Amino acid sequence: MGAMLKKLIRFSAAITLAVMINSCGTDPVGPGPEPESKDAELKMNFKINFDGKAVDFNTNSFVTSSMDTIIPTKFKFIFSDMRFEKMDGTELTFPNRYGYVSFVENKTQLILPELPEGNYKAFRFLVGLDSITNHGDPAQWNPTHPLNVINNGLHWGWAGGYIFMAHEGAYRANGKEESYTFHIATLPFVNQINIPFAYNHLKGEDDVIQIDIDLSKYFDGVHAYSLQNDIAASHSAAVHAPYINKLRENIRGMFTAQQK
Repeated sequence: MGAMLKKLIRFSAAITLAVMINSCGTDPVGPGPEPESKDAELKMNFKINFDGKAVDFNTNSFVTSSMDTIIPTKFKFIFSDMRFEKMDGTELTFPNRYGYVSFVENKTQLILPELPEGNYKAFRFLVGLDSITNHGDPAQWNPTHPLNVINNGLHWGWAGGYIFMAHEGAYRANGKEESYTFHIATLPFVNQINIPFAYNHLKGEDDVIQIDIDLSKYFDGVHAYSLQNDIAASHSAAVHAPYINKLRENIRGMFTAQQK
C-alpha cells in the first residue's frame, strides 16, 4: 500500500503541474515595458541628375552647351554652417555640424535633429569650412565623421586644409579622351549655397527633405564653361581664380530642395 500511495501522489503532482503549465500558456500576456520614445529627426537626402537625366558615374556621357562631351566620374563635397530660415527671417543654426556627400560612395544622407515647429523658407550652407576647422588637426574626428580624412578622402596632407568640392571626369577633345579635375579648396573659395523652398514642420513629426543637384549647371549655369577653351584642371591655385570663380557661381545654382 505504501508503494501504491507514493505512485498516486506522484501522478497527482504531475497532473497538477501539467494543468499549471497549460494555464500559463493560455493566460493573456500582461503589458510589457513601454517602448522607448524616439526623438523626431530631419533626414536630408541628396540626389544628383544632369538636366533631369540620371547620372551613372563612370558610365554615361552628357553634352554641355559648349559642346563638351563629358563622362563624370566623381562629385563629392563637404559642407558646414547649416541654417534654416523661418518665414519671419530668423535663422536656426547647427553649430559644429558638418556634412559629406559622395555619390560614387552612396554617402548621400544627412540626419539633423528635429527643428522647432513652424514654416521655413530657405536652407543654406557653406561648401567649405571656417579657417580654424579647415586647418585643425584632422585626426580629431572619429572614423564615421564627415571630416574624417579616411572617410572623405578630401584632405591635402601636403598643403594643409581640405578640398571642399571635387568634381572629376573625362571629356572628348580633338578626337581623343582627356581628363578634367576640379578640386575647389582654400578659404578664398568657400562657397555660400542658398536654397529657397517651402518647408512646414509639425512638432514630433519625422521629415524628409530632398536636395536635388543638377550637374549640368556646373558647366552651364551663370557661365558657359568650356573644358576646351577654359582650363580643364585646377587645384585652386591663386592664378586659377578667374576660372574657379566662374565655377563657384555656377555651383550656387545647382541646388534645389523639396519636402517629401
